Amino acid sequence: MPILVKRLFAALVIVLLLIAMNQFMSDEGLFGFGVPPYYGRVVMLAGINVILAVSLNLITGFTGQFSIGHAGFMAVGAYTSAYLTVYYAQAWERSLAGMLGATVAHALIFLLAILVGAIVAALAGLVVGIPSLRLRGDYLAIVTLGFAEIIRIVILNIDKVGGATGFTVPGYTNFLWVGIFAVLTIVIVYNIVHSDMGRALVSIREDELAAEAMGINTTRYKVLSFVISSALAGMAGVRNHHHDSARRYGFADRRSFRGDSNYHHAGVATQTSRRSFAISTSRLFRNAHYHHAHSSAGVTGHARVWALLAEAPATAP
Repeated sequence: MPILVKRLFAALVIVLLLIAMNQFMSDEGLFGFGVPPYYGRVVMLAGINVILAVSLNLITGFTGQFSIGHAGFMAVGAYTSAYLTVYYAQAWERSLAGMLGATVAHALIFLLAILVGAIVAALAGLVVGIPSLRLRGDYLAIVTLGFAEIIRIVILNIDKVGGATGFTVPGYTNFLWVGIFAVLTIVIVYNIVHSDMGRALVSIREDELAAEAMGINTTRYKVLSFVISSALAGMAGVRNHHHDSARRYGFADRRSFRGDSNYHHAGVATQTSRRSFAISTSRLFRNAHYHHAHSSAGVTGHARVWALLAEAPATAP
């Protein structure tokens, strides 16, 4: 069987499984069976964290750059799409629904929101990456963390997107959207890592000075990986902001992008880069439970990431 046919068949099987899982996690259930809304929400948030961890792994795991500002790029994508869907896209959706039908219009508008969120997050990654990726180690971590905090404070003071009170947005996201883009993110990163660009990134991680001596433009490749990772984080932010498992509308809250969120993402990416799948999966669900309960303080996030980096067992939230 040709490779293309095998890949198309695998893609079809994955899509059918995601459709079945989406129906199983819906209010109606699948053949009368389903999951409680709480557990469905935890699974969906775990899927969003898969996208974040895999995208961060491109920078931290394969390029060797210690970035802990990933939540900032997630926030850029999230609030950009929220602004678009609340103030403009709903009117566009009503116009398209008359021509294409409600379901198609709904999907097209959400795809547009994802695309715009990813592009703006990528541009933010480019702006931050060009000056900061000339730094290394702890200095890069401090710069990226500072960027994430700047974004959070700016959002906090923009009344147009809810400010400190939050922002009510259309609930477009379901498990099908999360699952498709989680698989897509894994495929994108996998193909990058196994390409010429991926080999350049790994060489930078192993010995940046030797990579420069061999003619690799290290700054260019680091910025490129930063931009791609930022775009994927922005897409995760779009799905996070437009997610609500039970109602028509979701709620955008800047607390989803606090500093301790960066440490959760960094901890999961650290485990992923070491190919410890069982531990990574455990961390993803624990992280999802944390975001659902909103019960963990910033100090707990700091302690957990250093425990992960030291390969010590972390305490439960």
